[in-house]
Formats: sequence, C-alpha cells, structure tokens
Amino acid sequence: MAATSLQNGSLPNQGRIVGSDQAVTAGVPTGEFANITRQFILTPSTDEILKRLIVVYNRASGANLTNSHLLRAILKAVAHAMPELEREATRLRALKRPSNARGKEALREDFEQKLAAAFVAGMRAAAVYE
Repeated sequence: MAATSLQNGSLPNQGRIVGSDQAVTAGVPTGEFANITRQFILTPSTDEILKRLIVVYNRASGANLTNSHLLRAILKAVAHAMPELEREATRLRALKRPSNARGKEALREDFEQKLAAAFVAGMRAAAVYE
C-alpha cells in the first residue's frame, strides 16, 4: 500500500460507495467486527432457498459457511451494484407494502416478486465484480 497509505486509520478512497450518511467499502477489507444482530422472518420456501444456497457455497468453497458469512458476502456484491440497483428501484414506482397477516400471502408474494425482479435487473446491469 505504498501509494495509498492509510492515514489516521481511514481507508483509501478507491472502491468506496457513498451511502446516505456513511461510506460503504466495496472490495476493500475493513477489519470491522461482525457485531450487529438482525432478525429475519422467512417463509418455508425462502428458508429452503437459503439452505440450498448455503449448501452450494459450502460445497464450492470447502468451508462451513454460516448464514451470516453468506449474507455479508451478498451485501458486498450489493454494495458493488448499488448505482444499478438504485436505478432499477426507481422503476418500481410507489408500491404499498402488504400486511403479513394470514390471508395476505398472495399480495405479499406479488410485492416481493416485484422487488426481486428489480433487484435481479440491477445486479445484471452491474459491472463485473473483481
């Protein structure tokens, strides 16, 4: 790191994506502690997808990944594609988030399908991650 030395513990500007009020580093190790807990509620089918994804990456990497390892890696890919994701998200227009109450499953699935389509379009439009 001769040309881009770290000063005062800050990271070089290369590979940074600026968010709303903090910068997210893409492709540059941060040395951050993983100490923020989030809780997610999944459907049986989305839980199965998560399990399958973990198995795929466990087999491919030879490592024993956790949900957290995989999610952090996915979020780094998301940070890389943020400009394209933001552009695709603007095409959603105003969506109303449906209730999670029983009987509203079809509305929730339709809503999440629209989000997924915009997400996939944004990821496809992104440059190659290196």
